[in-house]
Amino acid sequence: MKTRADANRSGSGACPYGFGIGFTRSDVLCHAKQVCRNETASFTEKKNMVEKMSSPPLPGHQSRRNRLPGPVREILKLSASVGLTFLGLLLITFIIGRVIPIDPVLAAVGDRAPADVYERVRVELGLHLPLYQQFLLYIGKVFRGDLGVSVLTANPVTADIFRVFPATLELATVATFFGVILGVPAGVFAAVHHRKWQDQIIRVVGLFGYSVPVFWLGLVDWCCFTENSPGCRDRGGWTYFSTASLTR
Repeated sequence: MKTRADANRSGSGACPYGFGIGFTRSDVLCHAKQVCRNETASFTEKKNMVEKMSSPPLPGHQSRRNRLPGPVREILKLSASVGLTFLGLLLITFIIGRVIPIDPVLAAVGDRAPADVYERVRVELGLHLPLYQQFLLYIGKVFRGDLGVSVLTANPVTADIFRVFPATLELATVATFFGVILGVPAGVFAAVHHRKWQDQIIRVVGLFGYSVPVFWLGLVDWCCFTENSPGCRDRGGWTYFSTASLTR
């Protein structure tokens, strides 16, 4: 019987695929066919999986969310986020208005008002209703643009906002302008001189600016510029608001 060694000596020689001496060409071909069959089966399985994943769903199973274009979905997400945030802020302000120990009816009619006037104003404000109904009425008024009446000026809150809004816009614009003009070069200069005395000075000044209370800094600026500068008097803001409040 012809052995494998005789077959190798008869012309098969060493396997060119690295099997070594002792394997015939038929063995190598069988192994190669098996490997090819395994690779083909694996490739077929992967191909079927990819086709199954990439195939569109049936019309009955397609969700409404996937039918909408991308920009429309983003707009809906943004609208939902803004709406929930707005409702949360309304709830917080409503709770704060009910928690503070101030009677809005007394603030509106005064301490010497008769009992019938007190009760009438209380009913007009809706304070005789349960809290959930008061919150629903509060939301309805906000959406209609009715923010109530100010306790300080006895004017509609919307009118007070529109009266002082130009001064607020002016203040915010000037503050942003000076913040950009002074802050950006200072930050670049501190980055260039990192961990040097220039950087330390800018850090201390910036930390001092963040630590100063805003209400105290506003009063100091008002005393320095509004009271001592004739050109800055009675142009709006706190001076106009306080004067209009005291004259009513």
